[in-house]
Amino acid sequence: MLKDFQIVNGGQTTASLHHFKSYANIGDTERLELLEKVSVQAKITVVDTLIDTTFINDVSNYANSQNAVKLSDFGAKDKFHDALAKLMRNNEELACEWDNGETNYWYYESFRGGYLTAKNQLVGSKRKIFESAYPKDQVINKIDLARCENGWDGFPHFVNEGAEKNYAKWNRRTIPQSRPAPDYRFCQELVAKVILYNQFELLVKKEGFAAFKSAISAL
Repeated sequence: MLKDFQIVNGGQTTASLHHFKSYANIGDTERLELLEKVSVQAKITVVDTLIDTTFINDVSNYANSQNAVKLSDFGAKDKFHDALAKLMRNNEELACEWDNGETNYWYYESFRGGYLTAKNQLVGSKRKIFESAYPKDQVINKIDLARCENGWDGFPHFVNEGAEKNYAKWNRRTIPQSRPAPDYRFCQELVAKVILYNQFELLVKKEGFAAFKSAISAL
């Protein structure tokens, strides 16, 4: 039995078909009739991940010639990031109450482009509600997480090596297989660290060191 299907270099095609099926401004019957006429060429590769745990990542990396595949992209399959994204999604215990009276949430993006994907699947008032609940300047991705965690834990030199290298260092030192599942406290601390880091960067920029704001903020 085949399970755990993954799409390599075909995500845009799949998303377009799904969007048409869900949101095309025509009747349901006509939508299905039109989709039945669509053919998509595909190649299915069966992989035994117990024998070769890196093959899937290699396929993703070398088969995608349209967009560069980064190391942090592979973290989307990590249970830790998926659990963190679900935990932070519209949970009352993680609501942020601001001085202006607004209440909203932070959005953890477990895969690149996840925020826009979630938003673009909504239309009309539902999209406006989503944007209000999750402002785009309150999106945290894996790069942000690694930057804050490494800097907070005393590894600012990792942060200064650049986004992807820093993520690789965080991923290596926390060991994905034995990483504890995130809880509410972890989410709250992560949001606090991101807010602090962003404020540090603003202060550094105001002092006239915009070109070195990441390096100085990490210290």
